Amino acid sequence: MSNEAICGELGQRLRETRLRLLLTQAVVAGEAGLAVNTVKNLENGKGTLASMVAVMRVLEALQPLNGLLPVPGISPLMKLHQSKPRQRARSRSHG
Repeated sequence: MSNEAICGELGQRLRETRLRLLLTQAVVAGEAGLAVNTVKNLENGKGTLASMVAVMRVLEALQPLNGLLPVPGISPLMKLHQSKPRQRARSRSHG
């Protein structure tokens, strides 16, 4: 799927969740501290991550985000070779 298609799918799922909870766009916008147009845009696959998180919080749908980016653990091998956690990655050589 393209990035646009994924955003559109996420927007559709937000809409379906909102409707299942019997909430209007205006109610969600008010509780999230956003404009109604922002909620409409999110449901159409447009908007910012911060706005999406605000709406997901209102819809009580943040829990699934924990599975998207689990807290990375330090491998035992890395622990042996590093005294401090890595702060940045080395750039890849493109060849």
